[in-house]
Amino acid sequence: DRHLLRWADHQRRGCMRARRERYRLFARELAIHYGTIVLEDFDLRQVTQESAGLPPNANRQRAAISLLRHEIEWQAQKRGVTIEKRDAAYTTQRCTACGELGILDAASAVVATCSRCGARRDQDAGAAKNLLA
Repeated sequence: DRHLLRWADHQRRGCMRARRERYRLFARELAIHYGTIVLEDFDLRQVTQESAGLPPNANRQRAAISLLRHEIEWQAQKRGVTIEKRDAAYTTQRCTACGELGILDAASAVVATCSRCGARRDQDAGAAKNLLA
């Protein structure tokens, strides 16, 4: 039914506009409050291709992380804020307490426990701390 297809298309476009606006506002706040913004330097296409059970484009359209990165870079450039891109290798596996490089299956474990010191860390928060170290 054409009416249903038009409605679905309208809903999709509205969601995309709302997402772009949220990304713009978030990136603007980052650029206003920080003199330097640190981003992981990695190919986002690998992340979408490795998602279990979903076609590569499915996750890319859900989060559109490349759009967020682009907006952060654009807002930073407009305000003279420095963007530092740092190597993402092992940022989720390295313990933020002792520096031990452990094995973390990112798909199944959001929280990891260090085998050396026993510290528990969220993989995303740990990666952010390691990027800033």
